[in-house]
Amino acid sequence: MRQFLRGRIQRDFFLKELSHHEETHQICFCTVKSLQTLEYVENEPLWNIEEIGESLLEKLMLDNQIDEVQAADLFYYSKTFTQLEDETTELYLKPWQEIYEILKKELEPC
Repeated sequence: MRQFLRGRIQRDFFLKELSHHEETHQICFCTVKSLQTLEYVENEPLWNIEEIGESLLEKLMLDNQIDEVQAADLFYYSKTFTQLEDETTELYLKPWQEIYEILKKELEPC
């Protein structure tokens, strides 16, 4: 910002640098009242599932030399994912490495 305001960089370059290179999801709470509407939710399993899913997808891509779409198809259509989503199985409480071993066994050809 300072370089642009001091005339050290051109406007086009400055605007290009401001843009995000990756899609992001952001929420802005601009007032105290908006912050007061938030409620704390304890032990939200979907957060864990998202973190686990990211690790599993990365490992699937590396181990199988496949792209993210192929890895996502394998994971999200698996019985392992169904169990992971089911809170009663408590699979989401296990380390992602252990879940990956379960997924690998499921994906092995018969």
